[in-house]
Amino acid sequence: MTPRTNAGVKHRNGESPAAQAPAGALRRALSPHYSAYLDLIRFSAAAMVVLHHLKLLQVGPESVRKFIPSYGHEFVIVFFVLSGYVIAATVDRKRHHQLIDYALDRAARIYSVLIPTLLISSLVSLFLWIQHEPGAGTLREIPLTLALNLAFLSQSWAVNAVPASNPAFWSLPYEVMYYVLYGCLHFLRGRQRIFWCVLVALIAGPRILLLLPCWLVGVAAYRWRDRLAVNRPVAWLLVASPVLVFGLLAYLRFGAAMRAAMEAQLGAYYAQLAWSADFPKDYISAVFLALHLVAVRRLDLSLPRWLERAAVSAAALTFTLYLLHFPTIMLTRWAFGSSSQSAACIVSALVFVTVATWLVGSYSEARRGEFRAMLVKHAKPRLTRRS
Repeated sequence: MTPRTNAGVKHRNGESPAAQAPAGALRRALSPHYSAYLDLIRFSAAAMVVLHHLKLLQVGPESVRKFIPSYGHEFVIVFFVLSGYVIAATVDRKRHHQLIDYALDRAARIYSVLIPTLLISSLVSLFLWIQHEPGAGTLREIPLTLALNLAFLSQSWAVNAVPASNPAFWSLPYEVMYYVLYGCLHFLRGRQRIFWCVLVALIAGPRILLLLPCWLVGVAAYRWRDRLAVNRPVAWLLVASPVLVFGLLAYLRFGAAMRAAMEAQLGAYYAQLAWSADFPKDYISAVFLALHLVAVRRLDLSLPRWLERAAVSAAALTFTLYLLHFPTIMLTRWAFGSSSQSAACIVSALVFVTVATWLVGSYSEARRGEFRAMLVKHAKPRLTRRS
């Protein structure tokens, strides 16, 4: 990374952050260089989640898998922080927008990818059930998880209903609830704001709310982006702080000690936290990642132009990559059967994931603008009349 010295590259249009940040929509709020850096972080996090799941599913030889870090959840927290940061920047950039516009942006961004990937995941779950694969769940669970995930209720309260072929869907209702809460906080006023925020919080439930601070840290990082009054050496230390702190926590085995202590205090209730069970460690990771983002902006750094272009191109389908890779890997593992731990299997899985992401993303994520235009044409007039 070098100090910024030239104009940025052209960016795509878009809306959602955790899965896909809209650099083009944020040109006034974020520089093209900085937006490309966010793209690089987002794609890198998605790629690490893919590798983590290859290791989790024992795809490929052990000699390769042993080099893959087992930190898939931690990279999802990266998505949450980036999501809060870029949503705050998007709302700041589009100050003339109203709540309806915000809702349409979010709906177009999410549903354009959710619908095809959730349908594919459900079909893969059905196929694996027919094949009597371990962990395929029951036939009754397939339509139930489909409905709950379409409504973003799959992680509310005691519900834990991810598709059997795609546990990566767990984070989506978290993020959508954060979108809704932020929209209510930003666009509503008075008693109306209090009512809707309380209602959304009650729908979301405690597990989702436990990780809300990780998302809000991203919002705070954007709001206070120009208030970091530190010298360059300290700023560089903050840039490196996520890796240093996470390495220290791993060395001290903080995660295992934290889980043991919380389980001793909460007993059976601790297991019900599911994906939110590591929330104290997630808070620490989120804070230092937010400091990293602010410090990178403070130092006014930029990537080499070729890397900026690569980051923008690679991140264009990150949301699809995140929501599609797990069932793709499961199908590859099924196809290879007893040879799933071969080098050919892991190479095939990576190729299959890449091709599937490109094919599905080209007709979903890449066309989210068309999907939003359809929503504006058919849904906005009705919503406007009701409001």
